[in-house]
Amino acid sequence: MSRSLRVIGAITLIAAVFPLSGDDAAPVRPGYLGFGFTIHRVAADRTSWLNVRDVDPGSPAAKAGLRAGDLIVGISGKPLQFRDGLDLVLGLAELKVGKPNSLTIVHARRRKTIEIIPTPMPDAQYEQWKANLAMLKAQRARRRN
Repeated sequence: MSRSLRVIGAITLIAAVFPLSGDDAAPVRPGYLGFGFTIHRVAADRTSWLNVRDVDPGSPAAKAGLRAGDLIVGISGKPLQFRDGLDLVLGLAELKVGKPNSLTIVHARRRKTIEIIPTPMPDAQYEQWKANLAMLKAQRARRRN
């Protein structure tokens, strides 16, 4: 299964840094990483990876050395496993603005770990992020019904 997730336009991933106290709770403004990706997942065991499509110049991702074509296979030493885009976004909630995090990537066929530090999300991206979060929640609710 392969699916594109456009979190902020086509070029940014938002590290979802928000505690939620319930489905209707307003999230705290998430952190910003600055890359676009395509989600890939093996349905049977939820093994997942992100194919980096592009990286915003000057973003935390660019500063960490992430490049288009890299595969992200782990965060904070754990393999990616999720059932849908919302699960991925919620799973990123452990990443904190200003706190170094490790990404396990495959670059040029070599596995390595890079350190990335989320920055505060700009206002325009935050508004788009909230809309995307609502869309992902609605998609999950439709699947349940």
